[in-house]
Amino acid sequence: MSQGAIIGGVVVVMICCSASSAAAVMMGGDDESNVGKVCTPQGTPDPNATYKYGANDACLMTCKTGYEKKDGACVEKTPSPAPAPCAGLTDTSLASSIPVSCLRKLLTDEGCTSNGTIWPDDDYDGWWRQSPQGTTTVYCDDQGTPCGAGNYAQVKSDIKAWATLTDDLHVRGCGRA
Repeated sequence: MSQGAIIGGVVVVMICCSASSAAAVMMGGDDESNVGKVCTPQGTPDPNATYKYGANDACLMTCKTGYEKKDGACVEKTPSPAPAPCAGLTDTSLASSIPVSCLRKLLTDEGCTSNGTIWPDDDYDGWWRQSPQGTTTVYCDDQGTPCGAGNYAQVKSDIKAWATLTDDLHVRGCGRA
């Protein structure tokens, strides 16, 4: 082969190589970002996690819905306890502000059951939830006077009486056998 042909071939190879190198650099080449792509962690993967590349090609763990990261593992979230039904009430709170759930808790705490005749239904709006004269207790009469417990302290006291009095009316009311 002639020296000119060899030089010409080398020039063609150099041009092709430099063109493909330039194209690779312009299009990102080997430096393509992996951010957001699925990755495989080192060691045993947590079954409650997903793994994706973050910055600097680090394989990052994200816990699945319902799980939170603790000590490098995804553990099931524990639900927050429901707020206490009587939370925030004071002895001077209006009886009309006492939720039925609180009345039920007071009855249960005193030993009454849902089988009792005084167990409040969901829509209960009786004497324990009435405040016709603010926090003042107004006992019912046969004249139709608006009556009600008036305040939280009176409600607690009355429920305690229903739970502890031993006559048939109060025993049945409380649901005690």
